[in-house]
Amino acid sequence: MNKPVSGSEADNCRTMATGVDARDLRCLFTLRTPDNTGGSRVALEYASSIVANGGRVLVVHGPIDNFRERGELYLEELREAGVELLEDKSLDQPFGTRIVSRLVREVQHRKINIVVGINQRDRPVAVAVACKAGVKSVVCGLNQLAFHGPLILPAIKRRLYAHWVNKTDLIVSSSQFVTQEYLVEFGVPEDKLVELVHGIELEDVKESSGLVRQVTREDLGIDDKTTLYVNIGRLERQKGQDMLVQAFADSHFKSTSKLLIVGSLDNADQVHVSEVKKLVGELGLEKRVIFTGWRNDFIELLSAADVFVHSARFEGLPLVVLTALALGKYSILPDNASRPPGYVDGCHGLLFESENVRALTDCIDKSYSEAPERKSQMGKSAANLIRSRYDMQVIRLQFVELLLGVLQGKKMNIAA
Repeated sequence: MNKPVSGSEADNCRTMATGVDARDLRCLFTLRTPDNTGGSRVALEYASSIVANGGRVLVVHGPIDNFRERGELYLEELREAGVELLEDKSLDQPFGTRIVSRLVREVQHRKINIVVGINQRDRPVAVAVACKAGVKSVVCGLNQLAFHGPLILPAIKRRLYAHWVNKTDLIVSSSQFVTQEYLVEFGVPEDKLVELVHGIELEDVKESSGLVRQVTREDLGIDDKTTLYVNIGRLERQKGQDMLVQAFADSHFKSTSKLLIVGSLDNADQVHVSEVKKLVGELGLEKRVIFTGWRNDFIELLSAADVFVHSARFEGLPLVVLTALALGKYSILPDNASRPPGYVDGCHGLLFESENVRALTDCIDKSYSEAPERKSQMGKSAANLIRSRYDMQVIRLQFVELLLGVLQGKKMNIAA
């Protein structure tokens, strides 16, 4: 298996650097969920880099109407970058032969030579299209996986997924946790896996001024004496907001802290949303836990926070975690794929045992009582880690090199 890759200092996406001859790449990306989450951001970065370096990309995405609340973020940026877009509403439906046949025709008509699957549910579609069209395919393993449904349906979905990902030419894994899942759970051969960490646009990640922090806190009804914890992510069981609320209730500093839960309440797992809100009521936290719904000012919210806390049961190195750490935010993370490689407990922030509410509670207590100088030092160390190793400009060029290697039938070996 190839080594993980990393980067250094970055340029803005609008002034994307070139340096790889990608004129041979004619790509189709499948993107089931054209929303504001990490998968869409990754699609934007990778597709834009291919075009900037001379290649062509068509992004076939799911229905926009499902994400109106969040806006069509990234789609316009894709257009501006020279990426072609095609909406196919059936991409949001269960796997079927009709969409495969339609996309095969697109592949043949546009002379596409490589298909890239981004989201969990569209990756089997991408591989099936590539197999039927006789072209190469790449799966982006962005996170650890869960399969939902009644009775034996999750097992059927898992077997279907394993069947198709084993037919792909390359799986680009975001972390060692994801790599192990593909090796052990899905039986993917080692030579089909390469690790390429997520990255962020470092030039875009700058902490807001003290005035913006003050105004943001005032708008949220948070005074200077209150310790503000912020959690940002999709409201679904994977993200563990239920465990976070319980741990927050169990902490020893009930009257002097508040928790901000940021994420869409409409485009969310409604069962999970109901359970979390019910738990908030049962624990008497209505005045201490704030649900903001979807927000696009997360930099300002992170700047207003005293502590960033991520509580996911499983993950794939979320971009919001990288962003919070790049801002120098004192953080609490689970010891799963939410933790960036290189992140050390007590040096860059605090780690707790994943899915252990008691351990999360202990970290919340420690974060409250930790000396300000110690918090500041951990935040600075975290920012240095991200800015030295998670530069998206470097990472997206390495992705282009991976695609070229697949196209040329070469075994990739990108140095760390």
